[in-house]
Amino acid sequence: MMKKTKKMVDKGIAYLKKNGVRAAARRLGRKIVLSRDVDYEKWLENHRKRRTNRLSGTDADSIHVIVCGTFTGQVEAQDYYLFIEEGDILEADARETYADAVLAHPGAELFYCDSDDFVYSSDHLCSVRPRCKPDFDPFYLQSTNYIGSGFLVSGRLVQELGMPQNLFAYVLACAGKANEIVHVPEILCHEGVREQTETRWKKEEEALRDYFFQNGISAEVTAGIQSWTRKITYVLPEQSPLVSILIPNKDHREDLEKCINSIRQFSGYEPYEILILENNSSTQEIRSYYEELQKEPDIRVILCGGAFNYSSVNNQGVAQAKGAYLLFLNNDTEMLKPDCIRELMNYALLPEVGAVGAQMFYGDDTIQHAGVVLGYGGLAGHAFEGLERQKTSAHDEIICPRCCSAVTAACMMVRRSVFEQAGGFDEAFGVAYNDIDLCLRIGKLGKQIIYTPYAQLYHYESQTRGLELTDEKAERIRRESALFRSRWGDLLAQGDPFYNPNLTLEKADYSLKP
Repeated sequence: MMKKTKKMVDKGIAYLKKNGVRAAARRLGRKIVLSRDVDYEKWLENHRKRRTNRLSGTDADSIHVIVCGTFTGQVEAQDYYLFIEEGDILEADARETYADAVLAHPGAELFYCDSDDFVYSSDHLCSVRPRCKPDFDPFYLQSTNYIGSGFLVSGRLVQELGMPQNLFAYVLACAGKANEIVHVPEILCHEGVREQTETRWKKEEEALRDYFFQNGISAEVTAGIQSWTRKITYVLPEQSPLVSILIPNKDHREDLEKCINSIRQFSGYEPYEILILENNSSTQEIRSYYEELQKEPDIRVILCGGAFNYSSVNNQGVAQAKGAYLLFLNNDTEMLKPDCIRELMNYALLPEVGAVGAQMFYGDDTIQHAGVVLGYGGLAGHAFEGLERQKTSAHDEIICPRCCSAVTAACMMVRRSVFEQAGGFDEAFGVAYNDIDLCLRIGKLGKQIIYTPYAQLYHYESQTRGLELTDEKAERIRRESALFRSRWGDLLAQGDPFYNPNLTLEKADYSLKP
């Protein structure tokens, strides 16, 4: 695995040296467009065979299949109840597979599986649109009912909550009370045709409002980017905390000016301060611009000495920052929509959240960042990188806020106390993997990392430092890649909990693993 990863890193470096970063991004985009689809029916049959070989033969008599709204019997605390909607079909070994999961996790009270839809084609059942889900993610669940049908609940919890009349409202309640939640990454439920109407989505919105009210959560629930998704807007405190926006910069007045102007236009939040982290600029043009900027009361230019080291520059900036929240922002970014900082703060304020990242596009309107996936290319990479903007609405993972293992620091908000508790950026990662390393350390503190599509920016990528990749820079990337692999190898081996193990790590498009 390590040899394969090194080979991929070397190959990527060679391509970057020849063609530049943007060309590499476009190349990746073409790979996504041209990627060969997996024959899903064959894939499903292969997984059935593998699952049969793994089943332990555990007794499944204590697992009862219940169609929502039909059960009138006695609930036994020691049993488990598998809930589906009318018209759904379970895999023949669904109960046995869940029984093995219960045996492996005796304290868990909510289990859910992967699923797909089914249609009848030429008089036979045809499975389509597989939904390979992440491990439990409350923010993703609130945004869209990704758990769906076919979930298993302990009898004790059913006794406490009663039988469901609406599966979305019920899974919200179960998730809020379950001692442990287990994801079984097997397609065990084939969901029938659902009524895709505004009435259905309004019922889900109302169920989420009721859940928030019952749990004392102050938030507004409105329609999301698609009709089946929801946007949650949390109530800010009366006195909004100061946000320190830290922007490393070397020369390139035009890029920096565009970045700052977009903050003024689209932040949607106050108060904030802007710290320009000046590192080795040489032009009179930028010095003159700094003089202009420092006339504004909420902008400071901080001199950061030494050769460029992203981690060091930002750590120096944090030492001078006054804010309770830190927004790390590249100078080659441009905010696209109103309320960009407000949308980041929407999740950063939550006590269980440690860092929040944005949806970012290249200048050609392809995805640059929609969360980080551990394992891409052997180390880590950006989800859906290179996908055309007009195609993003087809992927719930792009259009819904959700948990990730990491987000890019090209635009990342972190609570200052969490940043300090995590130890700040590790300066051994001068250029690469510093943001992912920080996010993983924040995750070790028990904090969630959130990606939100409601904060959108362009990222013109590395214009300040240039696109040329010298031998020295290539060696630094190799060194930092090796350090990242050494530090986080165990986590890489376990797999990203927010990325389904049935999905490929060879491409960034969330397609099935062959």
